[in-house]
Amino acid sequence: MSSAAARVAYEHGVGGRYYGGSRRPHILRNWCWLPLLSTALGFATIASTYVWSTTDGKEVPWLPTISDTGAERPESSLFTLGLTLFGGAAALTMFVMYRWLADEALRQDASGHVRRAAFAFLVTGWLSVLGVCVLSTFQVRDFTKWIHNVAAMLAFLFGAVQQGVLVVMQRRLGVSRATWWLRAPLFGITVVAMVGFYVLLVPFHMLKLVPSFNGLPWAALCEYIM
Repeated sequence: MSSAAARVAYEHGVGGRYYGGSRRPHILRNWCWLPLLSTALGFATIASTYVWSTTDGKEVPWLPTISDTGAERPESSLFTLGLTLFGGAAALTMFVMYRWLADEALRQDASGHVRRAAFAFLVTGWLSVLGVCVLSTFQVRDFTKWIHNVAAMLAFLFGAVQQGVLVVMQRRLGVSRATWWLRAPLFGITVVAMVGFYVLLVPFHMLKLVPSFNGLPWAALCEYIM
C-alpha cells in the first residue's frame, strides 16, 4: 500500500475517529488513566518497601538500593506483588502509547523508519517491563542472585533505549513540543544516572577497588534518580 493510500485508509478507519474535532486519537482519551496507575503502583511499592525495610530493625545502609529494600521477608512479598502489578500496568501503557505513535506517524504520512521506531518503542518497553517482573521475583539475596542482576541490567538498559526512541519520535513527529523539551533532559539525566549507578556499584562495592570507599549508597542514589 502506498503512503497516500495508507493515509486515506487511516482517515476512514480506526485512526480517523476523534472526539469533538480534536486531533488526538480516541485511544488516549479512553486509557489516559493507565500512566497514572502504573506510576502510582511503582511509587507506592518502592516507598512502602523502603520504609518497611529501614524501620523494622534490620541493618541496612543509610540509602539501600531498591533491590535491597525487597530482599528480606516479609517486605519481599510486597516487592514482588507491587512490581508485578506495576509491570502489567506499564505494559498496557506502552501499548497505548505505541498505538498513538503509530497512528500519528500514519496520519502525518511519516516514513517507514518512523513507524518501525514506534514498534521498537513497544518492544524495548516490554523487554524492560519483563526485566522488572523477573528481578522482583528472584530476590537479590537468594541463590538466584545472578538472575536478579541480569534482569535488572536489562530492565535499565531497555528502559533507557525506549526513552531515547520516544524522544526521537516526538521530535520527528513534532508532537507536544513542550513535553519534548521536558523529556529530552530527563532522558539525559536517566543515562547519566544509569552510568553512575554501575560505575559506583561494580568497582567500588562489588570489586572493592578502594576499600575505604563504599560506593553502595551513592549507587543507590543514582538508582533512585534513574
